[in-house]
Amino acid sequence: MGKKRTDTKVFSAFSVFRAVADLYRLGAKQCRFCLRSCQKHYRYMLDAHLIPAFGNRQLRELTREELQGFLRRKLKGGLSWETVHHFKCGLSKILGAAEEWGCINENLTQKT
Repeated sequence: MGKKRTDTKVFSAFSVFRAVADLYRLGAKQCRFCLRSCQKHYRYMLDAHLIPAFGNRQLRELTREELQGFLRRKLKGGLSWETVHHFKCGLSKILGAAEEWGCINENLTQKT
C-alpha cells in the first residue's frame, strides 16, 4: 500500500461521493484485467444504487450507521444477500480510494 495523501487541498474536489465514484468507474474501465461484464456490473451498481443514495453527500459526513442502514434497506427491499454484499464491496473500494487519497480518515465500510 502506498502512503496516504496528506495534502487535502489537492483533493477537495473529491470530497463528494460522486466524484470519487466517477474516478473508480474510470479506473475500472481502463483496467486491462477488468472484464467487460465486470465493468457493466460496476456501472449498474453505481448508477442504480450507490450514486442515487450517496452521490451528493460529503464523504466526511457519511456515518457507519448510514452505510449499514443503506445495506439493510436493500436486503429488506428483496435484494439477495450476495447482491447487497457486492454493494458493500463497491462502497469499500470507493471509500478505500478516498482514504488513500486523503479525502477521509478511515474507510467506514470496513466496520459494517
